[in-house]
Amino acid sequence: MSAAHGSSTMIHCCRHEKKKQKVEPAVPQRRKTDEEKIIELERKAAEQGQAVRGAHVSSWASTDVAPEDMYFLDSRGDRNNLVYNGLYRADIAAYHRTDPSGLARGATQHHGRHNQRFVDPETDAATQKAGGFSAPRYFGARQARAERDRGLKRLRLGHALEGPQGRAEQDKALKKLRLGHALEGTQGSKQNGPAKLSLPLPVFIPLEQASKQPQHAWASNDEEEGLGESQDEYILRRTREFNVAVRERSHDLQLWLDYAAFQDETTRAVRGRRGVQAGIAEKKISILERALEFHPGSDRLLLALLDAAQAMSSSEELQRRWQVVLSYHGGSAKLWQEHLQWQRAQYASFAVPQLRASYRNAVQALKQERMRRSHKGAPASILAETEDALVGFFIEGCRFEMQAGHMERAVASIQAALENSCFAPSIPVGGEGTKAGAFRDFWEAGAPLVGDEGATGWATWESKQGLGLHSLVPNGTSSGGTATTPRQEEEEKGGWGEWVPLMPGTPMEPKAAPEPETEAEAAADEATDEAIDEQEEGELIEILPEPTDEELLAQLGLELEQQMADLTASDELPAGIMQQWAEEELRRDRVQWQPRRELPDQATDEEEDRGDDAGEVLEFRDIKGSMLGPLSEQAQLGLVCQCLELLGAPLGGWQSSNAAAQQAANNSRDSLTGPLAQLLLQPGWLMQGSSSSLHLDPKLTWLAPGAPPNGKDPGPILAATQPWFQRHPSRQAFLSRTLALLLSGPFSNYLPFCEALLAVEASHLTPDAAKAPAQQAGGESASGQLNVSRAREAAKKLLAEQRGNLGMWAAYAGLESRAGQYKAARKVYDTALSSLPSMQASSSQQHAASLALAYAESELSRGGNEAPMRALHVLAWLGSGGPFMPFKSPAKGGAASAAFTPDMILQARQGFQTQLSQTLSVAATSFDATSAAVVSAAALFEELLPVLAASNGPVRALLGEGSGPSAAVALYQHAVDAVPSEAQHFNAAVEGLRVKQCGMLLAYTSCRHPAATPGHTRQALLKALEVYPESGRLLGMLAQSEQRGHTLSRLRLHLTGLCQGTPAALLWLMAIKAEATVPAGSHRVQALFEQAIADKTSQHFPLLWRCYMSYEICRGRYEAARRILLRAVHTCPGAKALWLDGMHFLADQMPGTERKDLLQLMMAKGLHVRTDTYEILLKTAADAASLPS
Repeated sequence: MSAAHGSSTMIHCCRHEKKKQKVEPAVPQRRKTDEEKIIELERKAAEQGQAVRGAHVSSWASTDVAPEDMYFLDSRGDRNNLVYNGLYRADIAAYHRTDPSGLARGATQHHGRHNQRFVDPETDAATQKAGGFSAPRYFGARQARAERDRGLKRLRLGHALEGPQGRAEQDKALKKLRLGHALEGTQGSKQNGPAKLSLPLPVFIPLEQASKQPQHAWASNDEEEGLGESQDEYILRRTREFNVAVRERSHDLQLWLDYAAFQDETTRAVRGRRGVQAGIAEKKISILERALEFHPGSDRLLLALLDAAQAMSSSEELQRRWQVVLSYHGGSAKLWQEHLQWQRAQYASFAVPQLRASYRNAVQALKQERMRRSHKGAPASILAETEDALVGFFIEGCRFEMQAGHMERAVASIQAALENSCFAPSIPVGGEGTKAGAFRDFWEAGAPLVGDEGATGWATWESKQGLGLHSLVPNGTSSGGTATTPRQEEEEKGGWGEWVPLMPGTPMEPKAAPEPETEAEAAADEATDEAIDEQEEGELIEILPEPTDEELLAQLGLELEQQMADLTASDELPAGIMQQWAEEELRRDRVQWQPRRELPDQATDEEEDRGDDAGEVLEFRDIKGSMLGPLSEQAQLGLVCQCLELLGAPLGGWQSSNAAAQQAANNSRDSLTGPLAQLLLQPGWLMQGSSSSLHLDPKLTWLAPGAPPNGKDPGPILAATQPWFQRHPSRQAFLSRTLALLLSGPFSNYLPFCEALLAVEASHLTPDAAKAPAQQAGGESASGQLNVSRAREAAKKLLAEQRGNLGMWAAYAGLESRAGQYKAARKVYDTALSSLPSMQASSSQQHAASLALAYAESELSRGGNEAPMRALHVLAWLGSGGPFMPFKSPAKGGAASAAFTPDMILQARQGFQTQLSQTLSVAATSFDATSAAVVSAAALFEELLPVLAASNGPVRALLGEGSGPSAAVALYQHAVDAVPSEAQHFNAAVEGLRVKQCGMLLAYTSCRHPAATPGHTRQALLKALEVYPESGRLLGMLAQSEQRGHTLSRLRLHLTGLCQGTPAALLWLMAIKAEATVPAGSHRVQALFEQAIADKTSQHFPLLWRCYMSYEICRGRYEAARRILLRAVHTCPGAKALWLDGMHFLADQMPGTERKDLLQLMMAKGLHVRTDTYEILLKTAADAASLPS
């Protein structure tokens, strides 16, 4: 019974336990991680006697392994690496510097010590658990904190000062490293500077424990303790060295600048400490002030001092400092340039009137500096430098006015400058004061200025009026004995001086004038006149009151007062009103450009008679700063060319791409026009055709800001890329008259002006093109058609007056050739070359080579079997000399090459050799466009000779192997090498030769039988770009060469490197285009835009900001474009085109209050706004009322 009971009890317990097991679920087992699995597998492998993977680390990670066992090919990466989260991620490869010769022995084992604790890098977990070799792999947060510690010992090489003590300290530190062969050969060159390692130190120096170091790393523990220094010790040592050096070599300007720059390094070292940075800035200022005592007037020191003061001074205080500096050093062009850039970058204090006054002050200061240096007998090079800076500031001021919307002021300033520089009467002995007074009379008389209809020039107008300045004599009396006026005497002394207040009671001596009438007499006279008028009319006229604007609008059903009140009370501006306002503002900017002068007999209340194209009324004081004084011929030519380029005249390469004026024009432009549009908007990279006949790449339309985004019509895009003169017919007429007057005056034979005049005349719309639609086949607008007849009439008119104008003959022939009229072009060329003996010797020698070269290139562009023979005929005449005989086509069935004999070719070769020897003998001092034309003609002659030899046996026997493209390339290179390297940088003729040389190589690289290899072409392009890094044609050729070779990645790297070294708008835009042509490269394009606007120099380029904003709009990222707009107007507040782009294309994306605030802010900054929003409201209300209900 008991047993049964016990058994039952046991059964019951078992059932109870089973029931409990069912009630309580089992705890799930934790899954092992991959690391645990690897460790478990390795433990099992070790128990079975297999080698553990981590145990092999010491065998291949040790530096004692033979070099032949250490090289591995790792082109695809280690798939077992930890960062890839693979199965064997704990196996980490270690890489060590290979140094079998012991050139850097010891340097690779250098370590840092901090408080007797070594900074060890992190290692992988498998190695730590296996206890093997500790291979450096990671640099964690703990090690980073220790590395940034100021007390960490560091060894610094390359910081020694120039001098005996600095070299001794450097050598002492290098000897402690025991670098063996690395120092051999450096001890004998100490006169060139501190000793340097023959091999660079490793990029990463592992910080390992001393117990792990090889025995040969360091000499002893004492030397190890002496190596390195903490941050504080380093600062104290360098400060001590600088103090000693500036006392011993106070005449060294660069040493003072280095000492001041060292304070910036000190500031970075103590970043975070309150009050310390201000003290360091004060110390830097005191160092620069001390340096100015030894180097007074140094531009570099003054700029460094102002830059240091910027860190601790407000904008007002810094402006005061600038004024003090410029008051004492106003003749420095560098100081004025930096001041103007700083002032344009100050958004808070930016205002157009203040900038206008600063530009005017800069021009006047340099004008006085030029006169001072001229009186002291300064060298011609110094005077030329001052004149270039003077002209540059004037042009920059005009460009600033145009970008700010003050087009009338800019045009009036250009007119006044051209009148004073090119058409002024002879300067009298009395000086510039008399000339200024005479020009004021000329301005106030309302005489037509340069570009106005009927303008003949100031001197001609003076002679017609009988008011020539030559009649004045120095004693203040004219030839008739009449005394000069007080204003003339005051102007002879130098212009306006100051206001002189009169004492109380001082009687004034007015001129004889009728006594003023009383109010009663005036009213009676007026009533009498009205009565007489009424009696003459025969009846009384009942005067009815005119209706007000409100009454007129009420008749239309409009409530003007209510709408005006609503708009004024509201803080928002509707998006539709903003867009219409921007469109109307753009239209008025195109139409209203011509300045107006208030004539003496013109009533002041004639505002209602002004047309829609009436511009701003200007007085003489508004353009008084445009009188630049006497200039040299070179400076005068530069002034005229830059003024014409502001007006959009296509002058070609009249100056080098390295010229400061050219770089300033490219970097400060706010629209893409001219050759840049050809380079960036077309699918290829070569500048071909004209800007009015672009073949647009639909993927790059955002590089033409101002056009509607994502627009398929090329018309607006082409309109956005048009130069200044093509945006309205009145502008075209103005520029045509300006060029015609210049060609009839001092620049009659200047070829760029002749070509520009015909190009402007040909740009006028033809009657058929004006009626044609804007979009035609091939993506070209109707404006791309040349009005050849109008340009031909202009050329014939000028040649009728100036028969000997060879520049116009060449331009006329080039016009016919571009229009496809080759027979007419050939006739013009033959006439011009045949008439050379009857012209002046100087003119014929100057233009003969350029005429013959242009004739030969025109024949080659036509093509055909006779084209090379015709070109050789002209070039052979140029080489041999004598009277010119036109080429005669052979009889039917005859060969054109039969007309050439070996004697003709030999004589032409000898003639070219003589001309080249004469040209290159003076190339070191003078190499101009005529010299470049002679070299180019000789090279083209050598290039075409193999074509003649192929069909002429006697000539082939004469030539042998010494002609062809290789001979032409060698001739180009010989001519370039004849010019000194320092003179090549700013020589436009040498740059043109390099462009021709590289263009010929590029052409022969892509022909059926290549005569040049792509590598040779690329090397020639890179060599040319080293001298002219911002040449658009050379950069386009390089891009075309890389595109043909399918190596665009190399081009992208090259352009990115150029941008980092020389930030320029052209380089940035080319790099951006190169990235945009790559599929899925939008992130790279955006990154390049951000890099460009992050640079201190390129962030002030308005065109970059406009392209960036247009790019984001085309991508549909409107919010990003709005943020870019706000950043852009903060950085470039003077670019009106930026504001209008945002208000036109982003009005829908802005809050209403933001739209209104931007418009008010735009007007507050002084930008010229021509349209009132109330006008748009009235127009909108009138349009709405006219619609049927």
